[in-house]
Amino acid sequence: MEIPEASLRAMSRTLTTLTVANAGITTLEPFLLLNSLERLDASRNKLDDIKSVCRYLDGAVRLSILDLRGNPICKARKYREMLVISSHIENLDGKDILDQERQFLIAMKAKRGGKKASSKKHNENSKQQKPMFQIGKKS
Repeated sequence: MEIPEASLRAMSRTLTTLTVANAGITTLEPFLLLNSLERLDASRNKLDDIKSVCRYLDGAVRLSILDLRGNPICKARKYREMLVISSHIENLDGKDILDQERQFLIAMKAKRGGKKASSKKHNENSKQQKPMFQIGKKS
């Protein structure tokens, strides 16, 4: 499905709900022109790039409800976590995103990031330390 850019621009200030389910869509980025969009149903399409969807969500400032069910992207590891953390949407795939869920996921991401950094630092420190004593033959 292709929607001409001129048509998107013409609807950009008034369209608040768009359903493009089962339309063969591979990217959401053209819908960034729809700056009044609050609800987008893009279920059962061919969306498979999570980074592209995150870029779309960065620019879709009024979007609060997004349905991507039935897309290949939904099978991605930590799909929901990534979209909840990287966006402001309130409902994903028919399920509300509670503030507690978002805060928990953000805290877990920060903890994992800190753990990786501290683990790396620990490994570097342990390589630099010399043993306090050696076991073996007496000299």
